[in-house]
Amino acid sequence: MAEIETELYISSSCFKKGEFAAILDTVSTLPATGLELSHFSGAIPDLATIQQQADQKKCKLLVHNYFPPPENPFVMNLASDSTETLEQSILLAEKAIRFCRKAKIPFYSVHCGFACNAAPEDLGKPLTSLQRIPLQNAMDIFVQSLKKICLYAQRMGVKIAIENHTVSSFNLVNGENKLLPGATPDELLKIVDSVHMENLGLLLDLGHLKITSRSMGFDLNDAIKKLSSRTLAIHIHDNNGIYDEHLPMTESSWFLDLLANHFGPNVKFVMESNDQTADSLAKQIQILKKVL
Repeated sequence: MAEIETELYISSSCFKKGEFAAILDTVSTLPATGLELSHFSGAIPDLATIQQQADQKKCKLLVHNYFPPPENPFVMNLASDSTETLEQSILLAEKAIRFCRKAKIPFYSVHCGFACNAAPEDLGKPLTSLQRIPLQNAMDIFVQSLKKICLYAQRMGVKIAIENHTVSSFNLVNGENKLLPGATPDELLKIVDSVHMENLGLLLDLGHLKITSRSMGFDLNDAIKKLSSRTLAIHIHDNNGIYDEHLPMTESSWFLDLLANHFGPNVKFVMESNDQTADSLAKQIQILKKVL
């Protein structure tokens, strides 16, 4: 039996500046499988052009969360109690899923929702002053939303992966998480089990996991062991354990041995560190390939 080669992707969010074509050119020079379509600072062509240019470069694609970005910005929230926001979020997810089907992308990854009503300018800042709904209510809405998009994706032959939230200490309310469903390993597994769809798995963000383990008091090793069997893909970046800095991986990053020991070749790895160059990304890929 032929050996399965591990797939390594670069997130578009790694690049501080750049049009899609320039980012694609850079990724195609790296020893990587392809590009994760996520945040772009520059203009984005239509989906047909994206697929055509990626095919020409023999560059595989993944699609993450708020992509393709809508003309009128909003915070995608599949746990919202606002009918308008929830409808917008599901429509965006369905558009992404249709593109995944057309471009033969195996899964679409999406953030767990928010138990508050946030605007785009609120993201990355403390959320505790925003209007909230009970966390369990948000969890229930999120589960129902996931059932809808998983059924839709199933008809398209696409899987769904949910990404764990990062809970910084500044977003705790009286020492508890009241804002961000799907942050702890147990919450994530409860969501997956409640949806009970074979095409639902996890996008495990290692930077988010590190911060949340510190603020909410769970063990990182145990978390990896619990979540590994449900994981479809991994976002790779590091931080100081307090802020979501999206720092590049190094040879001393805490997760390297865990990646080697707990994840098989079918899991896709995505570099997601900020403000990177081709050289810095190539170094990170080299580090990762040593342990996989």
